[in-house]
Amino acid sequence: MRPLAPMRRRCLRPLRMSGRVVRTFSNAPVFVAPGGTAQRNWGSAQGLPGDSLPVLVFRWYPRETLPSELKRRQAMAEWASRPKERHHIFPQAMKAYFQSKGINVHDYVIAIDAEVHKRIHREADRGPWNTEWSAFRERTRGRATKPMHFEQASLMIQRFDLFGLTMTYWQGVDLAPIPEP
Repeated sequence: MRPLAPMRRRCLRPLRMSGRVVRTFSNAPVFVAPGGTAQRNWGSAQGLPGDSLPVLVFRWYPRETLPSELKRRQAMAEWASRPKERHHIFPQAMKAYFQSKGINVHDYVIAIDAEVHKRIHREADRGPWNTEWSAFRERTRGRATKPMHFEQASLMIQRFDLFGLTMTYWQGVDLAPIPEP
């Protein structure tokens, strides 16, 4: 065995294991990143040009709203002013089928405009929404997995342009229109 350098010898300590001496490091070396001291926070990263001084600015009036912000606010106000209804993403008419897939139909509800809800459920237990779910079930022959059902639900929400608050059926949310101030 070669002799260790004097500096390295200080880092090592003997360890006795089953009657023999094994040399180990006393502790892991600490690596400090360059500039990783407290001085890194002293001063500013970049000085101001010339003899400039910082200026404190108070905004007394709000900035002008952008046209896109106005459109969004108007759309939200219009949406909030219409009455809402709870819509089961997974149809109640197929409750037994969805339960066999591990999906509780009452856990996935979206609050949508009452007018839109009537449009997608034109007839009792039918309409385009339920018809499309029945077609999906037939197309997959009932072998679709739980994630495939959620993917289908996502596609249908986009296809039918549904927009609203997601919730469970039992969640207490006031669905009445918001009165104008």
